Amino acid sequence: MKKTTNANKIIAYTIIAMVLAAVIEFCMYAQVGQDWNSAAVLGRVGFLVALAVLVVIFVALRVRLSSYVTILVNLYLGIINLGGLLQVHDRSAMSGLLIQLVAICGIVVAVAGIIQGIRQRLNYTYSRLEGK
Repeated sequence: MKKTTNANKIIAYTIIAMVLAAVIEFCMYAQVGQDWNSAAVLGRVGFLVALAVLVVIFVALRVRLSSYVTILVNLYLGIINLGGLLQVHDRSAMSGLLIQLVAICGIVVAVAGIIQGIRQRLNYTYSRLEGK
């Protein structure tokens, strides 16, 4: 069985958190009556995709500051999901419960991404101390 590296986990957690945050963004904009194909919605979701692509590129290229970028992007995605959890209307309706479930999953995945970013930074620090 192939061993999963920390970089693979970071990429997976970031992409999953980005998809869940995009779903929350679409639901929150639909909740206030804005069309999904408006410039505000597509610009915001495009920004989320650009951040996730930035993390993937930095981690794949092993850029020195990729751990900080990973932590900040996953923190941002977690805040978006937390906002979706706190601002949902019709909390007891089926759609509200589904949005809350997606938001909770997004928060958990974003926290896991933050933990992997911290672990990546620790691994880099330990390798620098060992002289590799």
